[in-house]
Amino acid sequence: MHSSNMHFIDLNILKFFNQDLFSPFATRVFTFASSPYPYVIFALLLFFVSFKNLPWKKAISIIIISALIVGFCDVVCTYYFKRTFYAVRPCAIYDWVMKPPSCNGRHSFPSNHSINIASLVGCFLLVCKSIFSRKHFFNISIVSILAAFTVGASRVYFAQHRPSEALMGLILGFYISWFVLENFTFYKKNTPAHAK
Repeated sequence: MHSSNMHFIDLNILKFFNQDLFSPFATRVFTFASSPYPYVIFALLLFFVSFKNLPWKKAISIIIISALIVGFCDVVCTYYFKRTFYAVRPCAIYDWVMKPPSCNGRHSFPSNHSINIASLVGCFLLVCKSIFSRKHFFNISIVSILAAFTVGASRVYFAQHRPSEALMGLILGFYISWFVLENFTFYKKNTPAHAK
């Protein structure tokens, strides 16, 4: 697809979230999604599921590795991707967007919120995959992925990022977390079999 077409789609999706979808209810939902609460919720879920279903040494290793993965994603996004692929935030360059109270105009690609929540959710889902039945894992996956996408969408709603920047953050976060844990030998050796 031509880059101009991609840019056109990007701006139209941005307009939909930032203007067409605007309402007091949507603002409350996306304000919550942009807050630290989703990270706290999934961190607690990861902690609870790990210690309830895995040996404590294994649970501790999963928690530590997950924290390192999220930290790595945040650092790489902030100090490599954003400085390599310089992009200005939509709220800083487009007059027609409804602007948030604060808008730091630099370093927009990709979204830190997206890559961080996706890496955390990815770690949580991979632990769930090793514990729950396929049916339960599927249901947990749907809710968790929707939650991650809501966090990414909140950044578009507040014009902090373009849709492509939020989406790329989600893709990178999920990929990095799953790649690391799926190839972590200690993790693979000690995960219990799927429940039937």
